[in-house]
Amino acid sequence: MSNEIKLPSGAILKMQAGTFAESKILYQALLRELRGISYSMKTDFSVMMKDIMCTVFSSLQIESCLLECLKRCTIDGLKIDADTFEKEDRRGDYMKVCMEVGKLNVLPFAKSHFAEFQQLSEMIEKNLS
Repeated sequence: MSNEIKLPSGAILKMQAGTFAESKILYQALLRELRGISYSMKTDFSVMMKDIMCTVFSSLQIESCLLECLKRCTIDGLKIDADTFEKEDRRGDYMKVCMEVGKLNVLPFAKSHFAEFQQLSEMIEKNLS
């Protein structure tokens, strides 16, 4: 994953992952919030994505954890802080910044989480048959 992204405004986001603790706390907050979303094979993908996006972007806990990770990043060379998105021309970058920094910090955990989950599921299925 590239650590440099061009934002909708044309500004350049340079990302650096948070510490292990910061990233882990963000991942745990994300898991807590997302566990309330129900889905099945019949669930419309667009409905599920809407539910995920609304849950993630409305969670004050996720926002708080993500802000800690954002502090390690810059936009056009300026550190991201509480005032970064105050100007209207920067607000259009907010979601993209959150998504990219979130992915950088959470994907390493998620990849191993799903691999372990898959192994556990296979083990349970094997023992039940």
